[in-house]
Amino acid sequence: MDVVAPKLRLMTRRGAALCGKRLLARVDGWRRNASHPDARVLSVLGDRGDIETETRCILAVHDVHDAAFTKAALRDLPAEGDAWTVEKSYFADGNPNPRETRRDFRGTKTCSIDPPGCVDVDDAVSVKILPDARGYEIGVHIADVSHFVREGTHLDHEARARGTTTYLVDRRIDMLPGLLSENLCSLVEREDRLAMSCAWTLDADFNVSDTWFGKSVVRSDHQLSYYQAQAIVDGADAADLRVDLDVLRRFAAARRAARTARGAVELSSAELRFETSNDGVPTDVLTKGEVPMMAVIAELMIAANASVATKAREAFPTSAFVRRHAPPRLGGFEELRALVASEGVDVALDASNGEALAGSIERAARRAACPADAGVLFRSIATRAMSEAQYACAGATPPADGGGHYGLALDAYAHFTSPIRRYADVIAHRQLVAALARREGEGDATVDVPYPTTTSSSSSSSSLSRASLTSTATHLNERNRASKRAQTKCAELYLLKVLQTAPAIEPALVIEVKDDGVVVFLPRFHVRGAVRLRRANREDGTSTVALPAKETVFEEETSGTRAGGQVRSIHWSPYDRVRVVNADP
Repeated sequence: MDVVAPKLRLMTRRGAALCGKRLLARVDGWRRNASHPDARVLSVLGDRGDIETETRCILAVHDVHDAAFTKAALRDLPAEGDAWTVEKSYFADGNPNPRETRRDFRGTKTCSIDPPGCVDVDDAVSVKILPDARGYEIGVHIADVSHFVREGTHLDHEARARGTTTYLVDRRIDMLPGLLSENLCSLVEREDRLAMSCAWTLDADFNVSDTWFGKSVVRSDHQLSYYQAQAIVDGADAADLRVDLDVLRRFAAARRAARTARGAVELSSAELRFETSNDGVPTDVLTKGEVPMMAVIAELMIAANASVATKAREAFPTSAFVRRHAPPRLGGFEELRALVASEGVDVALDASNGEALAGSIERAARRAACPADAGVLFRSIATRAMSEAQYACAGATPPADGGGHYGLALDAYAHFTSPIRRYADVIAHRQLVAALARREGEGDATVDVPYPTTTSSSSSSSSLSRASLTSTATHLNERNRASKRAQTKCAELYLLKVLQTAPAIEPALVIEVKDDGVVVFLPRFHVRGAVRLRRANREDGTSTVALPAKETVFEEETSGTRAGGQVRSIHWSPYDRVRVVNADP
């Protein structure tokens, strides 16, 4: 709930029945002499404290709609339904459809590597060892969503409106209907699927000598989880697959080393996983176990995104749809500077590039006065201080950063690898097709408007012009921000429920001292919270404490009532360790 919002005056005959409920209300007006605005109830979301009700509140507050797809959008799906096959779409009497040339990767060993239980498989990777030890061809294959979501259709409009898939603890609010997201587009094991591919030709030292882009047909041989893939790399069965995974690992390491040398930022966050009872009540919380293969796949996706962005900017220098991350604001690190300086030691924080920032955080974390997990705290604060990455047209970005990505240390970056769950990636696919058509002389090389579609040419030019794409970027930034906030709030809700129903002792660090308590950081969960305490009055009657405060005295009531209980003094300072035993929403 927004604690800043004013109280509302509700005119209703159901007052008693609405007590203890969460309500969705609309403000109708605010009379001049009234202390509160007039409002009316639109809907009753449910009982306060009920986890389903609170989840509905989160979705309502962040304007995320968990609604069925419209009938008009569903009519744009393939008429064959789940009986659709690549053969019927792509082949005619055993020959490739001349209207749509695709490269056939089905003879190349291919696998997908995702979180356990993933059903919307956007990406797969392939490895081909070139003869005579000349090197490798590594491919990143992405579901060809744009084949099914044609521009200008009802399905396209609804996907754009949703903007992104929202992943909550107990559900997934899809951008695309399940027939596409979980079936026809998903690169599942042993099924022919249409894809958009980026394939690099590499020498034996993993230097890129050529990059191929295009439409393709793929068939994943293995659908692995991160943990299964890591087990193979570590020496489990599937020795032939281990060779391919090792090639991917070494290529990813080379790419990552190059980005790190250019100043890529490695910050910190935690992904929480919850165990629930049969009725959906959270019973335990775990942090996702990290394995090296997660970073390998992430690096391959980053490389593909960067390659596609470079291609799009070459073809459409003023309208390429890019992912921009500006350098952080200088004032964004004040909280971190205050913490670092709280023990009287001045450690300069340099955010001129990612390498300098990482070095500053490392030096701060090595200070003798800091606990061992201070580095986690510092990286978490630095993550919060970062500028938000945003979608934009390449020509619309400020010349200071040229549309590059500060955090990844890349001059050009786009979202290409997750079109099942991000509409921005669908745009990237359309622009890539247009760029390839322009290269092959199939398009108008003088017009910077990508991807002719099923709509008229004038409509296409209007909807994918720089002005239209700039508007789409603004919309997608809003939807992406709302989705992330809803996901974060939902995870916090479940965490609070776990701590309320099964109180646990969690180590925490004091990061701020206030008049009425302290703010603590829980390293395991990467969350912060306020601990309210009663402040002991000083002899001079003052009670103001400014950060940094070396010593701050609070009263702690150890038993009985305030009048009869024992009171002792507690001395707090930044970096002090405390134990969190309960939580209130």
